[in-house]
Amino acid sequence: MSNIYMKRKQYDKAIEFGQKSYRVRQAIGDLDGIAISFFNMGIDFQTIGRYQESLDYLYKAAYYWRNLNGENHYKVAIAYNGIAKTEYLLNQYDSAIVYYDKCLNIVVPKYGENNSFVASVYTNEALAYHSIGLNEKS
Repeated sequence: MSNIYMKRKQYDKAIEFGQKSYRVRQAIGDLDGIAISFFNMGIDFQTIGRYQESLDYLYKAAYYWRNLNGENHYKVAIAYNGIAKTEYLLNQYDSAIVYYDKCLNIVVPKYGENNSFVASVYTNEALAYHSIGLNEKS
C-alpha cells in the first residue's frame, strides 16, 4: 500500500502504511521484512526531502541486512546505494562517494561491470566526484 500512496503523492499515507508494515513484521519476527520496511521508509523520506529521517531508516536497513546476510550481500549494496544517494542530496559528496564505493565493492565482483545497476552507481558516483571538482574521476 505504501508504494501506491507514494505514486499518488499521498506521502503521509505512504509513511503511515510503511510504519504499519514495520509493526506487523516486527510482531511476527520477520527480520528481512523489517529491513525491507526500513529501506522502503528510507526511500519514502528521501523522496519527500526528509533526508535525515531517510538516512536513519537506510542505516537500519543496512544493519539488519548485514547481520542477516553478511557484508557482501546484494541487499546491503542496495542499502548503501540509498545511503549514498541521500548523502549526495544533502551535498555530503565525500560521504556519498564512500557509500557508492561500498556498494560497488559488493556488486562488481558478483555481477561484473556490464550490469545496469553497476552502471547507474558509476554514473551517480561520477556526479559526486564532479560536484567536489574531481572531474578526472567523474
